[in-house]
Amino acid sequence: MFGRLRRGHEGDDFNRWALEYGPVYSFRFLFSKATILSGIPEIKQVLKARPHDYTRRFRVKRSFDGIGAHGLFSAEGEEWRQLRRLTSPAFNDKTVSEQATPIIAEAVREMVEKWRAQGTNQGPIMVCTIQEDLNKLTLDVICRLILGRDLGFQRGSNEAVQEDIRVAIENDLPQLLRDRAPWGKIWPFNQLWTIYDDIAARAERNGRMLADCILKRKMAIASGDDGVPNDLLQTLVQHFSLSEGPALDASLKGNLLTFLTAGSETTAGTASYLLWYLARYPQVQDKLRQELTTGTGSVLDKAKFPYLNACVMEVLRLRPAAYTLVLETARPGVLLCGASLSKASVVVCNLYGAMVLKYGAEFKPDQWLEPGSEVNRDVLHGPDLLSFGYGPRVCVGKQLAVAELVMMAAAIVTQFRLLLPDGGAQAAELESIFRLTMKPVEHSIRLLLSPLV
Repeated sequence: MFGRLRRGHEGDDFNRWALEYGPVYSFRFLFSKATILSGIPEIKQVLKARPHDYTRRFRVKRSFDGIGAHGLFSAEGEEWRQLRRLTSPAFNDKTVSEQATPIIAEAVREMVEKWRAQGTNQGPIMVCTIQEDLNKLTLDVICRLILGRDLGFQRGSNEAVQEDIRVAIENDLPQLLRDRAPWGKIWPFNQLWTIYDDIAARAERNGRMLADCILKRKMAIASGDDGVPNDLLQTLVQHFSLSEGPALDASLKGNLLTFLTAGSETTAGTASYLLWYLARYPQVQDKLRQELTTGTGSVLDKAKFPYLNACVMEVLRLRPAAYTLVLETARPGVLLCGASLSKASVVVCNLYGAMVLKYGAEFKPDQWLEPGSEVNRDVLHGPDLLSFGYGPRVCVGKQLAVAELVMMAAAIVTQFRLLLPDGGAQAAELESIFRLTMKPVEHSIRLLLSPLV
């Protein structure tokens, strides 16, 4: 095929081409060839075959090193297996239920109080900072959960840290991933371009913030403080030992920054979509509110709050933050759809397109509760929800992300009626931007919040 892949619209282009050429097609870019998979069976075949047949591209580790965030996400082989064993307990069901839910509840309550304070007695509250506020919320949650510290993002503290993390994941990482060679570091280009200096400066600032957290934790451990929390920071500090050393220090900070970036931007983007959909479809919002106001027990109980779970699953299906996964073959002779691929052949798993093209592009949470529907059979009671990946490298933070989405939606819907400005006259669809993750175009979500209590 011949065409133009638009930067920032890759997900839409992949889907458009899949409709035209089918779930498996290839295209060339410069001197490389990529195979795009938009079918669920083909994607599952590839993801299940990691790491023997497929691995991350060679530039991934270099790029994450460049922003100071090499860790579980970019690791491969034995390094990944070791980190996965270490970090999994920090995000399992027990930890989420016992440690994360109180943190999430407090963070959501703080955001709701902030929104209420913006209003008057004259009517609904216009909130134009939905995405920014949700990003601060998720940063507060992940910092308290893995670092044991409240850095006060929602209260306006550490805004520079938030901005550095945002730019690192939105701009710096995609830039480094695109670069076959770091030309900006080579004379004479380094005299013309300052982008690599800027990236290094942000990485250093993020590293200093984490170094402060690490130092205080080491001091608490050394002093025998009984109040040291048993969190991810504690696990990693003990693993990398209390000794000093640049390699150990970089690994420790890199793993922590991995979770700060992956655990905030992704969930915040999905939460933004969810609130917009609830405002866009008032009948869904009303049905959800009815379930929440009449139900009892924990909102995390899927059996007691099935419609709430359906709304969250539907937005994860329609708007997965990780919309693609780019891999390359780890050895020659890998068979894919009847073709034998050479080593380092690029394979793009279009997770977003696979779920949208099979189950539809409309927001229909009711289909999750219909016993005869495909999405109920394949996804709710099967393994076909690809939003968190599939196979041995499924996202370690899946339970935490779902808990945040569920608790956030439940708290907001029971306290506000969500409305779109101008009656939603221009709300046919919400435009997305595709970079490292998929999320709404910046400042594109504005909501009217009408207090109910």
